[in-house]
Amino acid sequence: LGSFRRSDLLAIGGWDERLSANEDFDLCARFRADGGVIWLEAGLAVDYEARTSLGALLEQYHAFGRSKVAFWRLGGRRPALRQVVAIAGGIALSIAIATSVVRPRRLGAVVMGGLCAVAVVDHIADPEEPQPAVRAYAIVASVAVVTSWLSGIARALVRGA
Repeated sequence: LGSFRRSDLLAIGGWDERLSANEDFDLCARFRADGGVIWLEAGLAVDYEARTSLGALLEQYHAFGRSKVAFWRLGGRRPALRQVVAIAGGIALSIAIATSVVRPRRLGAVVMGGLCAVAVVDHIADPEEPQPAVRAYAIVASVAVVTSWLSGIARALVRGA
C-alpha cells in the first residue's frame, strides 16, 4: 500500500522479485536507505482480509518466515531485536520440550507455562477485551503465527532457500 515516483523506484532497483513475501517492507527499507521518506497516513482506512482457516494462517506465516530469511540474506541484514527474541524463545521452548518429552508432567508444565505467557502478552496487548472466547482464539492464533513463522525460518535456514 503506497505511492512512489517511478523514477525513484527504478533508482533503487524496483521490487525485488526474488522475495515471495515482505516485498513492501524491503522496498521501503531500500527507499529509506537511499534517502527517501516514507509518510504514514494515520487516517487512511485500510481493510485486512483475515485468513479463513487456521491452516491458511499457518501457510501464510510459514511462507513469511522463509521469505524473511531471504530478505536478511539478500540485503545482508540481521533480524530485528523483536525477531531475535522470538527466535531465541522458540529455541528455548524447543529445548524445554525436547528435554521434557520423557517426563509427561514436566512437558505439561512447559506447555502450560508457554500458554500462560502468551495469555499474559495477549492481555497486555488488549487489556479491555472482555470476552474469554476472543482471548482463546487470540492465543491459538498467536501460537500458530509464531510457530509457523519460526518453522519457516528454520526451513529456510536448513534448506538454504
